Amino acid sequence: MPTPRFEKFTHRLRDLGTKLRYHFDNGVTRGPFWFVVTLGVMGLITSVVITLLGWIVGAFGDSSTSSVLTSGLWQRIDSILLGNEVPPGTPAVRLVWALQWIPTITISAAIIAFVTTTMNRRLEALSRGASPVIETGHTLVLGWSTRIFPILDQLVIASEGRRRTIVIIADRKTTLMMTEIEARCDDLGKLRVVCRTGDPTNPKALVRANLKAASGVIVLEPDSGDTAAIATVLAVKSLDPELQIPVVVEVSNPHHATALRHATGEKVRTVSSWNIIARVTAQASRQPGIAQVFTDFLDFAGNEIHIISIPALWGHSYGEALVAFEDAKLIGLERGDIPMVNPASNTVIEPGDFAIVISETSTVGAVKFGYQSTREPLRTDEWLEAPEHLLIIGWSEMSEAVLTELAPFVEPDSTVSVLADAALIKRHPLPNYGNIMVDFVDTKGSTRALESALRERAFDQVLVMAYRHQIDTASADAKTMLILLLINTVLKGKGRGVRLIAEILDSRRADLALITEPDDLVVSDRLAAQMISQLIEDARLLPIFNDLFDAKGSTLNLHPIELYVPHGDTLTVRELTAIAARRRESLVGIRHGDGTIVLNPPASSSIAADPRLSVIVVS
Repeated sequence: MPTPRFEKFTHRLRDLGTKLRYHFDNGVTRGPFWFVVTLGVMGLITSVVITLLGWIVGAFGDSSTSSVLTSGLWQRIDSILLGNEVPPGTPAVRLVWALQWIPTITISAAIIAFVTTTMNRRLEALSRGASPVIETGHTLVLGWSTRIFPILDQLVIASEGRRRTIVIIADRKTTLMMTEIEARCDDLGKLRVVCRTGDPTNPKALVRANLKAASGVIVLEPDSGDTAAIATVLAVKSLDPELQIPVVVEVSNPHHATALRHATGEKVRTVSSWNIIARVTAQASRQPGIAQVFTDFLDFAGNEIHIISIPALWGHSYGEALVAFEDAKLIGLERGDIPMVNPASNTVIEPGDFAIVISETSTVGAVKFGYQSTREPLRTDEWLEAPEHLLIIGWSEMSEAVLTELAPFVEPDSTVSVLADAALIKRHPLPNYGNIMVDFVDTKGSTRALESALRERAFDQVLVMAYRHQIDTASADAKTMLILLLINTVLKGKGRGVRLIAEILDSRRADLALITEPDDLVVSDRLAAQMISQLIEDARLLPIFNDLFDAKGSTLNLHPIELYVPHGDTLTVRELTAIAARRRESLVGIRHGDGTIVLNPPASSSIAADPRLSVIVVS
């Protein structure tokens, strides 16, 4: 047990340590001069302490006390403070060398400080992404949004193992951008990503990104809206007045998209992500599985759209060409830079026409003519028209856009019930959208509110839309998935009996959302990113996409197999293609009952007309 004397000694030792620490801190904070003085004093004190300890333990042998206090102490001072640089000699000689050491160490310290400061500034500039880009043939991405991650994933697939460089200019820290990309993109393969911090609307930042040597430019819509995207296009045009570099711009407002195209002589390709999502969601509410069809259709993995010249088709009709391919599906023609999606079967393919096909590569096998089928489709109608009843949970401007797209295609007396948290929406729904009558209920999305709504009316579809106002993306998606779980809980044991469509904003959560078993999932950032990626690879696809995504044009559709052949029948894909052609349709693929989608199945393969089988067509 410690004695009182020992405790008193340790207490004084702690007090001494506290006082020394206090005086050292004060010396450091008073400026460089006092910092050096403080270190010198500490060095002298250390030298004295070590000398006394050496004298006590007999480290100096038979040396006298005066010798220890002079030579011994000097050796400790020389070792600790002067680095053993002072040669032995008289006190005068030592004093001269000590005085010489002071300017020497000062100059050396100044040089080291200068080099260190310069290096730190350079490293800081590099971390800010301030250095110029010397890449050539790179794809330049201007701006930052959640679409950047699926865009990079798509470009990895499109590159097919080739080395490729993507340069990103955004008003964010370079290190932060690289960290997010590494976390969100699993495998970039041979795709090299270079990030630079800068304002995309500033031409100087574009010069630093070597804009004129880029192979293409993608302008992403930031959270601030279309204004920044339009300003970025103007910055690009200031450096490339003729817009010789392909430019793809993402905007929300379709009027801005039209104005940009007209102002640039159709040289800028615009992607109205808002319209794409609204149209796919509206179609998904009427055709189960169509959202996944669009996603697979735009994906670089597997089959994709190619525009190729096939002279063997010239002189034949479009109907004959439909069944002439084994490893591709014809969906239209391009004549004089003008696409004709799903033209009439008797359209003659003229010399110089290009074929618009769905295939794995831009090279297709030999075409063979002569196949004929006399089979007629069982039905030419598609579904019985009747008023529809839709329940929308969640509300935003996107919900309005979906109803606007849906309104022209529903029968009179169709209804929509909206359940939404009024605190998370900018404006309430209108009382009607065309033929659709709307009623609104303010609710936080409780189980009781859902039970009440589902009990009062038999709905054809339940559409869960993401909130976009006063809520971040992660929270909006979490709210959507919670609502999906609540719906499954309410309907458990009663049988689904109603189709469930949900919108997810962030593609990272798509797989998680599938656990809640929606019939269709619209992943907003993935759809827009896929189209942007397709257009930066081939700008000629834009009018084709505009047609396919417009419900008034030749669009993708899912039709039940019973419109074509009886259940239980077995036939080849080529024969089914010929039957679809008699319905004025171009066959693209099939969707099995388990939800598996097969685009461009081989023409000679056989399929069984299962009641749950659907036919994917352009019609």
